[in-house]
Amino acid sequence: MSQKTITNPKIKKKKIEFQKKDYDLFKSIQKYGSINKAAEKLDKSYSNSQKRIKKLQREFGNLIETRRGGKSGGGSRLTEKAKKIINRYEELQTEYQKVNQVNITKWTGKVKKIKTSICIVATSVGEIKAAITDEIERGDRVKVLIREDAVTIKKHQNTDPKTTSARNRFKGIIKNITEYEDIVKLKIKVENKKITTTITKESKEKMSLSKDDLIEISFKAMATKTLKI
Repeated sequence: MSQKTITNPKIKKKKIEFQKKDYDLFKSIQKYGSINKAAEKLDKSYSNSQKRIKKLQREFGNLIETRRGGKSGGGSRLTEKAKKIINRYEELQTEYQKVNQVNITKWTGKVKKIKTSICIVATSVGEIKAAITDEIERGDRVKVLIREDAVTIKKHQNTDPKTTSARNRFKGIIKNITEYEDIVKLKIKVENKKITTTITKESKEKMSLSKDDLIEISFKAMATKTLKI
């Protein structure tokens, strides 16, 4: 399991990506009501900021409304479309922050197929169904995020674990068991990857789990997140 911090999110639209620098610029425009003032506060040039906005607008559509001088003076403001992009970016930032705070297993893979709210990610341990929580496209490299409290386990049976539409299922071997007051943390090896889960001591005793036991793990597709890398 990796605890490496995931970088800032990006929102992709055809040939361009809305990045952290764009978020900062648009928030600054929203605050100061002027591209020139926003660029100045961010220590950026006005011309470069204008060029960047034009590039974004070619793919995302009209994002800035500019008012010419008059009794109330000129200025710039975000369109409703721009506000939606800002809101989406902030939602993704929250997801990224959770990832870096909560104990989450992170596997890397490539998006093979995209459905309405689910994508299929090809990883070194097999295909994983995951919820789409980032602006991704077929062929993108992503982090598959699996919360330890979303993983369920059972003793291995002499039948291959079958994947249903709701769950991902894999065989694994318990490599480490750490016991606390009421809970037990298991580190499980799934082929060349590791995954962590937490169960109660009662569950451990009922299943008679020991190190090197062969088990089956499963986790719901909708509880499995994806973030583009």
